[in-house]
Amino acid sequence: MSQAEPIVLETERLYVRPWRESDVDPMRALFTDPEAVRYLLDGKPWSEEQIAELVRFNIDQRSGWEPGLFNCPLVLRDGDVVVGRVGINPLWDEHGNIDYGEPELEWDLIRSYWGRGLATEAGRALLDYGFNVAGFDRLIAFAMPENKASLRVMEKIGMHYWKTAPFRNKIFTFYRLERPAG
Repeated sequence: MSQAEPIVLETERLYVRPWRESDVDPMRALFTDPEAVRYLLDGKPWSEEQIAELVRFNIDQRSGWEPGLFNCPLVLRDGDVVVGRVGINPLWDEHGNIDYGEPELEWDLIRSYWGRGLATEAGRALLDYGFNVAGFDRLIAFAMPENKASLRVMEKIGMHYWKTAPFRNKIFTFYRLERPAG
């Protein structure tokens, strides 16, 4: 890790840092895997151009360099291996409208890292960061109802079922959590 890079958040096993050009390779492992992307956006694997654009966009936006909204690589401390991406994003709809009052948690893991509790560990850190560093009053997360693993993560990190509703031309189950009192 470069000393010039901030660590956005960290846990016992993980840390989050800003993007690097070298992150294209691990993002390729994530976004070209049909099983890993089946619940993301249109559910189809991404092209090389889409992956490169994701990395370039986040580098250009300096995502993770300042407290607040971010979307950055999730790195396993053991070996400094990128295992996915996480973020707190503005909520946007299919028309490009953004609601900054409803920031959403996101975690996407490379399939070979599923089932290790990493999404739960990252999710707890995202909540802590969102409330205590970024200062949000409420955070949401959502997944397709069929994505039982993500729904379990939302419950494990203390989020509460809010609603199941159409969003971005699909049906999603939404969870949310208000800033703890005190």
